[in-house]
Amino acid sequence: MTADPPADAAFIPSLDALRRRLEDDGVSPIVEEGRLVVPVRKDDFEGAVAILWPERVNLVQFALPLPISVPERRLAEVALAIARVNHALMLPGFQLDADRRLVYFRLNQPRLPDGTLWVEDLRGAFAATVSTAARHHRALAAVARGLLASRDVLDALG
Repeated sequence: MTADPPADAAFIPSLDALRRRLEDDGVSPIVEEGRLVVPVRKDDFEGAVAILWPERVNLVQFALPLPISVPERRLAEVALAIARVNHALMLPGFQLDADRRLVYFRLNQPRLPDGTLWVEDLRGAFAATVSTAARHHRALAAVARGLLASRDVLDALG
């Protein structure tokens, strides 16, 4: 939790309650088996955040695949670039699904002991997921295409 919530704070108790809250806010999430998918756009980045609310674990997971297809021959270089980026981040979360050759950003937000999530924590985690993926996707894509060496990925981010 980012801070102690005020007495009138709003809490989300379930994935279905989150879906209703998003719809009330004018967002139309796609409902899939056990998750919500929310299309996002930030600058030149477009994607879709999958929000998972596992019952067996007291957290909410935000996963955002990057629009990067990693050629088999570039997997090791992309994995090294991800390791470098994650090491530099305050909140690391880039992952490589080597079998699917997919790069994504994943953030796990703990829920409160009663299983709820404070709305402000939810907003912060969602925003961090989108902004981090958007900021880094071009450099990671360049590594995947062979246009940038993994050792130069941080320099490419500025």
